[in-house]
Amino acid sequence: AELGVEAAGARLGWERARVFGLVARVDAFGPAPFGPSEVTARLGVQATLPIFHQNQFGIERSEAELDRAAWRYAQARQQVVAEVTSARAQVEQLRAARRAWGETVRPAAEDAVRGAEQSFAQGESSWIAVLDATRRVIDARVREVELDAELRRALAQLQRSTGGRRESR
Repeated sequence: AELGVEAAGARLGWERARVFGLVARVDAFGPAPFGPSEVTARLGVQATLPIFHQNQFGIERSEAELDRAAWRYAQARQQVVAEVTSARAQVEQLRAARRAWGETVRPAAEDAVRGAEQSFAQGESSWIAVLDATRRVIDARVREVELDAELRRALAQLQRSTGGRRESR
């Protein structure tokens, strides 16, 4: 986008400098109907005076191209800022969710398994309660792995949006 703005600015400068138009002309005359048959060529130059023609069309077109390039540049900058902001927010959100899941949910589920096993050992509950509590622990661990994967994807998106390179393993 920056190169586009620079190129459009250079074209505008060129169009503003092109006030005089020079055209090289070669005229050839063939055989005359009443006289000797000879072909002659004359060179000439045609120059337009900048009284009426000051290359307004070329300048206006170049100014429009410069405006378009400037808008593309502004759009690209806004897009980069939006992508980085979004990726950063997602990374922070996933880090907080992963931390909360690992510090509260999984330990609570593991405590529930220990309580269900003790209750089963004392004969107060059935084996189904232990199996259900164990299933909740497994679900909690699966969700932790999913959060880790989502966090890695969010970090990759943040790295891509900031222009970083992907590290190969």
